[in-house]
Amino acid sequence: MLDGYSSVARCHFDQGVAELVETFRAARKPLNSGQIEAMLGEMALGGLLLALPFLARLAASAVAPEAPAATGDRGHLVLLQSGQSLRADLAGGESCRYQVVVETGDCLHVEVEQIDIDVVVSLRGPDGKELIEMDNGLETRGSEEISWIVATTGPHRIEVRAAEEQALPGAFVIRAVSRPATKPDRDRAAADVAFAEGNVLVAEAPQATRRRALDSYRRALGLWQTLGDRPHEAMAQFALGMAHASLNEQQQSLEACRRALEIWRATGDRPSQVVALWMIAGTEYLLRDLPDAIGHYSEALILSREVGARSLEADVLTNLGMAYDAAGEKDRALDYYALALPLMRAERNESGSCGP
Repeated sequence: MLDGYSSVARCHFDQGVAELVETFRAARKPLNSGQIEAMLGEMALGGLLLALPFLARLAASAVAPEAPAATGDRGHLVLLQSGQSLRADLAGGESCRYQVVVETGDCLHVEVEQIDIDVVVSLRGPDGKELIEMDNGLETRGSEEISWIVATTGPHRIEVRAAEEQALPGAFVIRAVSRPATKPDRDRAAADVAFAEGNVLVAEAPQATRRRALDSYRRALGLWQTLGDRPHEAMAQFALGMAHASLNEQQQSLEACRRALEIWRATGDRPSQVVALWMIAGTEYLLRDLPDAIGHYSEALILSREVGARSLEADVLTNLGMAYDAAGEKDRALDYYALALPLMRAERNESGSCGP
C-alpha cells in the first residue's frame, strides 16, 4: 500500500526544488528560509524526508503476507539447487520466485546480491505461509540475506521483488545453501528473525509499537556481535539509528549511525558509508549543528560520486543547499540546488515516475 509513497514524495520534492531554483535564478535575490520551508513543505522532518523510503518499504512488511503477487510476477517457479547461483533481471513492480527443497533441522541460507535495484526477499514454507521477509534498508547496495532453521521438510519458496513500483531496471544474483544447522547457524537465524521483527514494528504508527523495534534490533545486534559479523552489526546499528529518528530521538540516532559508519569504514564498505554520512549530516542539521552537517554532507558528496551513486548524489546536493541556506550562505545554497536539479530531472525521466 505504501510502496509508491516514496516515489510520490520524491516527485513533489524534485518539483519543489525545481521551482525554488528557477524562482531565485530569475530574481537573483537572497534565499529566504521561510520561503524554502513553505515551498518544500513536504520536508517537514527538516530535510530527512528522503530517509522515508526505508520506513515506507518496511511498512509494506506489515501488510498481510498473503497479498497478491507483484504485477510483474513471472508466474512460474524456478528450481534452485543448494549451492547454485542464478542471475535475473528485475524492474519496478516485478518479482521472481524460486523453489528449494530442504529437510527438517537444516539451515537454509539465502543471499541475494543487489545490482542497481533495491529488492525485498521473503521465504515461505511448504504450506505457503510466509516465514520471514528481509530488507536491509540500504537501497541498491549490498546483499539481502536470510538464514532460517527449517521446521518442516519439503519445498520452500523464495520470492525476490523490487522494493519500489517505479524502480529502474536492475538485476540480482541469488544463491541458496542448505546444510545441517550448527549453533552459529541457529544464532544467525535468530538474529534475522529479530531484525525482521524490528522492520515490521518500526513501520507501525503507534509510538509505543515503534519503540519495541529498538528491542528487536538490539537482540539482533547482540547476536551478530557474538558471531563477529561486522557487516550485519553495522546494519543493525543503522537500523537502530533510523528507529530512534522515527521516535524523534535525534541524539541517540546520531550515536547509532556513527557506530555504523565506524564499522563500514573499517570494512571498506564505501557505498554504505555514503548512506551513513547522509543520515548523520541530516540529524546534525536537525540539531542545528550546521558546520558538522555541511562537513559530513560534503564527505558524502565526494564518496557518492566516487561510487557512482547518482540518486544519492542528488539527495546530498539538495541537503547541502538546505544546510548552507540555514547557515546564511544563500548563494552557495542556490549553487547546490542548481547542481542537484539536472540529476533529479534525469532520474525522473529514466523512471517515468513523474510528469514532464
